[in-house]
Amino acid sequence: MTKTASLLIAIAILALGAGAAIHMEVSTDIRHFLPEGAEPELTDISSALADSPQTKTMILSIGARELGSALAAAQSLADRLRREPDIAWVRSGSGPDMEAAIRDLYYAHRFHFLNDTASAADLTASLSESSLRQAAQRLRAQLALPTGTLVRSMAPSDPLLTFPAQLDRLRRARLGRLQLIDDQLATDDQRYAIVFAATDASPFAGATQARVQERLSQLWRIVLDSHPQGDLVLEQAGAHRLSIASERSIRADISRVSILSTIAIVAVYLLLFRSVRQVVLAFVPVLIGTAAAFVACWAVLDRIHGITLAFGAALIGVCVDYTVHLINHHWSSAEGITPLQSLRAVRGALLLGAITTAAGFGALAFTSLPSTQEIALFSVVGVLAALLGTFFLVPPWLTGRRPSNAWHRHATEALWRGWLMMRRRASVSWGLWIATVIIAAVGLSRVQWNDDLRSFNRLDPVLLAEDARVRARVSPMETSRVVVAIGPSEEAALERNDAVSSVLEAARAAGEIEGFSSVHALLWSSKVQRRNLDALRNDSGLVDRLGRAFQAEGFVPDAFSPFAAALATHPSSPLRFDDVASSPLGDLVQPFRIQVGDRIGFLTFLQGVRQPSALAARVRAIKGAVYFDQVDFLSSAYRRFRSEALVLTAVGLLAVWLIVWLRYRAFRLALAAFLPALGAAAATLGLVSLLGWPLSLFHVVSLLLVLSMGVDYGVFVVEHHTSTEALRPTLLGMTLACFTTIVSFGLLAMSSNPALQSFGFSVAVGAVLALVLAPTGVLLLGKST
Repeated sequence: MTKTASLLIAIAILALGAGAAIHMEVSTDIRHFLPEGAEPELTDISSALADSPQTKTMILSIGARELGSALAAAQSLADRLRREPDIAWVRSGSGPDMEAAIRDLYYAHRFHFLNDTASAADLTASLSESSLRQAAQRLRAQLALPTGTLVRSMAPSDPLLTFPAQLDRLRRARLGRLQLIDDQLATDDQRYAIVFAATDASPFAGATQARVQERLSQLWRIVLDSHPQGDLVLEQAGAHRLSIASERSIRADISRVSILSTIAIVAVYLLLFRSVRQVVLAFVPVLIGTAAAFVACWAVLDRIHGITLAFGAALIGVCVDYTVHLINHHWSSAEGITPLQSLRAVRGALLLGAITTAAGFGALAFTSLPSTQEIALFSVVGVLAALLGTFFLVPPWLTGRRPSNAWHRHATEALWRGWLMMRRRASVSWGLWIATVIIAAVGLSRVQWNDDLRSFNRLDPVLLAEDARVRARVSPMETSRVVVAIGPSEEAALERNDAVSSVLEAARAAGEIEGFSSVHALLWSSKVQRRNLDALRNDSGLVDRLGRAFQAEGFVPDAFSPFAAALATHPSSPLRFDDVASSPLGDLVQPFRIQVGDRIGFLTFLQGVRQPSALAARVRAIKGAVYFDQVDFLSSAYRRFRSEALVLTAVGLLAVWLIVWLRYRAFRLALAAFLPALGAAAATLGLVSLLGWPLSLFHVVSLLLVLSMGVDYGVFVVEHHTSTEALRPTLLGMTLACFTTIVSFGLLAMSSNPALQSFGFSVAVGAVLALVLAPTGVLLLGKST
């Protein structure tokens, strides 16, 4: 290939990669770590919870020395937020629209909400004469209250107080731990004003949420300028803010790893090669591989997760190895050797190394976890593209043979002396293996696994504390433990939700939970609503019994004559979810509704779950109802996935072994290339365990990388161990490859993200162990020079 052709191809690939990187969304979505396949219903619930109306809602808490100042600032901020295009809705109080909606919706349908009992006998009993006398007593008590004037005006047509009862349910659902002061939401202690605001975008849509957060900061500065008291404090709660912080942290890690690793690698290469051209060439396949990986993720997934991006930044330490080996061999070759001849000398080793790496990571593509599937795609495409870039784009630009400088010569000689020492003293190799086996055996016998997804992402403790403070001011309900009523339609889901509400009332009475919050406070199924209206209309003696019962309690019999007329004119059609959702009360009901696959689900949020097993047993008795603990589900799912990943790692390992064996067709040589990688991986996990760190999913992924790199090192030694001329530059090339890996992944180990920390540390340590053990395989099992 000519220089012009190679340059044009490189430019085209890099341009495609840059376009993909620019247009591709970088995500920190937690759903990316939800396993697919196993327990699909629970997986759908978990995914729906992660992107539910609840998670899209921001809770804004405004504090001040005087509550009046906080309320005024909250109103000002809410009014400004309502004009923002990214904000779907804002709730800061009641307002005339909401009060009118309540009258229009619930007063007109008041008889539909007579009684939510599941028993027809109980409903009949509630209309008996003795029960009606109790209703009359309740009415008399209500008339004596300060709100008696309102009750008196509606009592003639609603003597059973169905509308006031619904107003009370609505009040509890609307306010939770809040109260209305001057038509503004305030905490019970009257110290903070509260504003709810929601977006239509996922809380993990980084660009949108960052824009919303920036705009919120701007609006808050405007509010502060218009309220010069200087004592206003804004605090927030919401998944959006934590997601933004996580994404920024990952981006910072990516920048640091990319910049510092590049600087370190360039400095060492310049020291050894003293040629800017050679250093630039070393990075061409890295850029080609990264660009191709971006294009693949863009074409297949249309987005990339931050963890994968950070992994890609560290992949620089692997992809650069191929070109370094080629350049190093060419520089150490005899006079008159062309770049293509140097490529032919190392092509077999590079090809075998890249294929084994791709095979190892390719196994991850068959996992049930989108995150590891994405890493597999990025890695396999990146490694193979880097190899092709080394084969076709680098040789045309390699210069003729250059004499080695002092640093290059000294490094080569030092490594060669080490090889000779290990060859003369088999005890050194045996000693390394004995230490490796002891570390692996003792460490792996003490392994503890961490399957808690929350530990994969260390969030800012300041933000977490603020989030917890604000949530505690608003509601005591938990967000990770819920009951979900699921049905093929909204009506079916609401019917099951009615049953859930009844069961949870019994659970609360039994002390299994402290409380719950459900859409049942705002809406019942059409079946229950129709049953109530039919019970009233079809009871021919109801009006006479009601008159006698109320007269016995001191009411004028004819005072309730409008009741019969109201029954006759009451709308037959029940109140439906869409009626409420499209009204000003929509933001009250939307957080309870989720899409579970192709079905509808209604959430019930729980408070103070004391006996989860007893509660789960109650809920299981209801068809379509599920008690769901997000933390327990994810931990259980990750335990299953970890086992799956380990099995697939073994499959990948077997694939690598078969590839190596097919290359050499000699058991001893294949084992010499393969065994050091296996020992390095086992010792790495053992060392991590001995340090007292629990193993996680990302240690499994790092295990594959250590195995892949270790096989590369073993292959390089086996390929050239019979030739001193070839082995001398191979040893330096392996050392440089290990150095780049240590730099890239070692920097990743300093990340603030626990997943990246464990991944980077394991790979860096594994690379060192693989390099040290690589010569031992051929020295102990093969014949050497």
